[in-house]
Amino acid sequence: MRVSISHNKTKEQAMQIVDKSFMDFFGGLPGGALQIADQKKSWNGSTLDFSFVAKMAFFKVPISGTAEVTDHDVIVNVDLPAFLTNMIPEAKLRTGIENNVKGLLNA
Repeated sequence: MRVSISHNKTKEQAMQIVDKSFMDFFGGLPGGALQIADQKKSWNGSTLDFSFVAKMAFFKVPISGTAEVTDHDVIVNVDLPAFLTNMIPEAKLRTGIENNVKGLLNA
């Protein structure tokens, strides 16, 4: 899943926000209480590589992706297992991530 969010920060400011708060991108997503475990992140230039395990009820789902910061956008690419998008529509996940990222960038 790919989500592109425009920003009005400098690239460096946007990278700092992404670095500090990238797990908040996934907070409050549809599907109930989401717990995050085994977080890993590393920067490769202006792209943040991340992975974590999302725990929802009795499910544990490994999730990985990137957040690329450009001069005008943050582009989040997330690899979602098919069964997850069967449980929670991808459009809802996309909207949730988009709204969370916009909120963090515009704070």
